[in-house]
Amino acid sequence: MLNVALVGLLAGSLLTAPGGDDDKKDKKADAPESVVIVGDEAQEPILADTWALGRSDNASPIKLWIEGGWGQAGEVYGPDGEAMDPSVGGGAIVGGGADIVSTRALVGAQVNPINFDRFSIGLGAVLTAAKNEVKGTGGQFSGAEGQDFSLESDFSVQNIKFFAEAKGRTLGIHGGYLLDLGDEQEFNELGIPTDLSRSDNRDAIQIGADFDYPANNVRIFGAIDHFILLENEDVYGTTDGAENAFGEEGDGIWNFLLGAGVRFGPAEIGAAAQIVARDRQPVERNGLGTAGTTEDIGGYVSSIAPYLKLSPSGFPASIYVKGGVMDEYNTYGLGIDGSNGPKPTMGVTAGLSIGFN
Repeated sequence: MLNVALVGLLAGSLLTAPGGDDDKKDKKADAPESVVIVGDEAQEPILADTWALGRSDNASPIKLWIEGGWGQAGEVYGPDGEAMDPSVGGGAIVGGGADIVSTRALVGAQVNPINFDRFSIGLGAVLTAAKNEVKGTGGQFSGAEGQDFSLESDFSVQNIKFFAEAKGRTLGIHGGYLLDLGDEQEFNELGIPTDLSRSDNRDAIQIGADFDYPANNVRIFGAIDHFILLENEDVYGTTDGAENAFGEEGDGIWNFLLGAGVRFGPAEIGAAAQIVARDRQPVERNGLGTAGTTEDIGGYVSSIAPYLKLSPSGFPASIYVKGGVMDEYNTYGLGIDGSNGPKPTMGVTAGLSIGFN
């Protein structure tokens, strides 16, 4: 909300006789000027995956951040929007009340070679490590039928994103390239998966626009991002002469973000609502197979993630925690509704940002 302070209503009396020119000058000099406060001198937008870090500090041309997160989905939204238990192979491999578990860690850096009060251009990179797991009761093809059983990846590098952004006081545009560094999923001689991949094994192009409204004590921010997922025939190959749905060219992800926060001294508390929509394949894959969802029909998940940020006075750094966790492309908070995608049960991410306030 725009904080407007109008100061300096001219005091006087119409019943008082007008004075001379000197009196008028003195009165004019003594009267306070009208002031309109629209926010800090330099406010900058945010990327869709860095909204909890705080506002960028123009006095610090180099920005760094590091964070770790953990999340769990105990159910998935079916194509009709009804919640159901996730599974792998229709429950023949992992079923019986399975959980989808995600562990994430990332480090990011950005430098602004052009850095003015009202306009800047930034270049940066984010390296993400991940572990994916589906755990539950083993099905008939698992080799551990009726026992606790899980498929998981190791914890290692998932991808690295290179990005650039141009922004003014309120609005910005950005783009990036995600280089996939996940390993391929392994299968036994019967074609049954023996582990999970850390990623979907596909590079992606990201384009988007964002805003951060420059009010002093209230933030209103948002973003729209589109991830264009690139084809990978080496991993997905073809099935009976047709491309696998997970490897089809033209598959993409849309992310819509809108949030608000309020500042109380060094603290800021708020929440961000997100809708993640998939053009073709289920919203969540990350090497999880179908995990109870249906291929090649797309889907969406809406969620909300609260956050708390602490910024010590006079020091361009922030400590933050948010109620959500990153998947390969977007943040999932507390699930609201969806179709053909995961229903997040819980998630938490904590981090430290330097060059923000």
